[in-house]
Amino acid sequence: MKTRQTQLIVMLCTLAGGCASAPAVSDAAPKSDNIASLIVREAPELAATPSPPPAQDVRATPTIIRGTDGFTGAPQSAPPSAANDEMLDIDLDNAPISDAADLVLGDILGVNYALDEGVTGTITIKTAAPVSKSAVLSIFESALEAKGAALIEDNGIYRISSAERAVLGPRNFSVGNVTSLQETAGFGVQVVPLRYISAAEMERILKPISTPGAIMRVDRARNLLMLSGSRRELDSLIEAVRLFDVDWLKGMSFALLPVTAADPKSVANELATIFSNGTNQPLEGLVRFVPNERLNAVLVISSRASYIEDARKWVERLDNPEATGGDQVFVYHVQNRSAVALAGVLQGFFGAGGDAAASDIVQPGLTPATIGGDAAAEAPSTDAATDSIGATGRNSSGAAGKIKIAADDENNALLIYASPYEYQRINAMIEKLDRLPSQVMIEATIAEVTLNDGLKHGLSWFFNNAESTFSFSDVASGAVGPSFPGFSYVFSEPDARVALNAIASVTDVKVVSSPTLMVMDNKTARLQVGDQVPVATQSAVSTVNPDAPIVNSVSFRDTGVILNITPRVSDSGVVILDISQEVSSVVSTTTSGIDSPTIQQRRIETSVAVHDGDSLALGGLIEDSRNVTSSGIPYLSKIPVLGEAFKSKKKDVDRTELLVLITPRVVRDRDEAREATDEFRDRLHAVKELLDQKQPKPEATPAN
Repeated sequence: MKTRQTQLIVMLCTLAGGCASAPAVSDAAPKSDNIASLIVREAPELAATPSPPPAQDVRATPTIIRGTDGFTGAPQSAPPSAANDEMLDIDLDNAPISDAADLVLGDILGVNYALDEGVTGTITIKTAAPVSKSAVLSIFESALEAKGAALIEDNGIYRISSAERAVLGPRNFSVGNVTSLQETAGFGVQVVPLRYISAAEMERILKPISTPGAIMRVDRARNLLMLSGSRRELDSLIEAVRLFDVDWLKGMSFALLPVTAADPKSVANELATIFSNGTNQPLEGLVRFVPNERLNAVLVISSRASYIEDARKWVERLDNPEATGGDQVFVYHVQNRSAVALAGVLQGFFGAGGDAAASDIVQPGLTPATIGGDAAAEAPSTDAATDSIGATGRNSSGAAGKIKIAADDENNALLIYASPYEYQRINAMIEKLDRLPSQVMIEATIAEVTLNDGLKHGLSWFFNNAESTFSFSDVASGAVGPSFPGFSYVFSEPDARVALNAIASVTDVKVVSSPTLMVMDNKTARLQVGDQVPVATQSAVSTVNPDAPIVNSVSFRDTGVILNITPRVSDSGVVILDISQEVSSVVSTTTSGIDSPTIQQRRIETSVAVHDGDSLALGGLIEDSRNVTSSGIPYLSKIPVLGEAFKSKKKDVDRTELLVLITPRVVRDRDEAREATDEFRDRLHAVKELLDQKQPKPEATPAN
């Protein structure tokens, strides 16, 4: 028996060296959860670097953040044995499991144990050198595992069972991260929360080195793993977690390298070729190059800080104005605006003079626009301008030049002659200006109101008497300029029918026109319903030939309902409207002998501001018409003096006021345009249904 004990001690010593666990990895390094935190941490170092010269562009300074190049944790060393720990020799040679359990658990460790039925077989444990008493239990568990048995600790009692029953039976259950795990002997379950690496990625790492069933669950939502197995198996898996659950971003290196003369996308592709980081190439995945057109730079991401410095040097070589070919011709196809108008905006922004643009001769159909450089610089000659480029660019000789822009009206495109760097600046500006303009749907109602006693002072008195308020104000506030008797009134309700229904309840209303039209922002919409009336403007006759005919010059004048509206939409939803409304009619001329009709006009011209969807009322244009009619008995009514007794006179006085109700609705995109169209279509369907209801139904024809 002594021999077996010696063999057991020797075997336990041999296995203890391979199953030792390491101390927890120090977590004293600062945590870096994302790139932003890395930038904040490195900001003092970047601020300490020498500042660039004043004339240098701010983007010419690279932003470099170097990582630690470390992506695995330090391996854990075996803990030293206690000084007072008893050292034992074990020598078991084909000892039955029951005898080995009695020796190790009963005699050496002095713990209670139970042996399940069906656990049979022999084990061999031999130690070449004495082992500590605390390592004996782990060595014995490894020997049982080799025979398909498992050691389970349950409330202070160690139970030896088969591996299949150990998975289903009661087990040790502990929770903690890799730095605070409680190592308990026996088969058990360990819940391991992960800090930096994802649970799915950790599962892919552990699967090749774990036994079937060791990874019980992968909780992606809580980012944790549930592991099961013997103490040796759990130690192996937890050690792998310690190695890979580290701050990945802290090890990565980043660099934002500005590009001044070349295209960032082209530079990124060239760098990828130089570093051979494509698929199945030596540096695949080690370094990445991401072009950033917004910042006109290349973002370099690498797991090795040395590659960042290599990339910076190559960007300096590739981003060479002379290597990029100097000035080039770029074509920008304008999507949402006029190319001619856009070229004029760019010319005004860069401060180009009209003389320089006028001196250039371009192909028919192209509009020239020469954009100047530094206003303080002396203007170059025509020949020099041909060889030079933009405001801050340089040609091959290094002299400052000009950017040239021509608008192709037929293809609605811009031709830009500049260096690649200057074109990037111009292209960014064009993309912001080349936006789909807003549109405004104008719903206008032009009504003629016949005034009676209830409205004897006009619509302004009616609105005020109906407990609504209005005010005269200046143009700065968006209201009508106060030229009496005109006034403006804004409804909070978005429908002009509210006002018309209120007026119709006390007087007669005649709707002259009720148009709905769509107009682009800052464009003029014109609606005209009426006739063109000929008006004599000039008469001429020859003074030499007395028989020469009189020659009359005639012009045509528009009459009827004429509405001109120019909307301007602000980002806050306020619509500024320039309104010109005219209602005119033709009457016979009675005040002169000119053979031309008299045109009676009622016109409103104003600029107002109204919120999107609100209705604006314009009125106060009152017209008086007086008619005197005489009737009587024929012949008798014409007798002087006595005829007055046989006739009667009637005087009619009519007062009408012109009322204009306008509701602007801003349409900013395709969806809002579709909604406005559907709403208008629904109104037409509703009117059609109303007319169909009022029409009498045809009588049914009796069957023969």
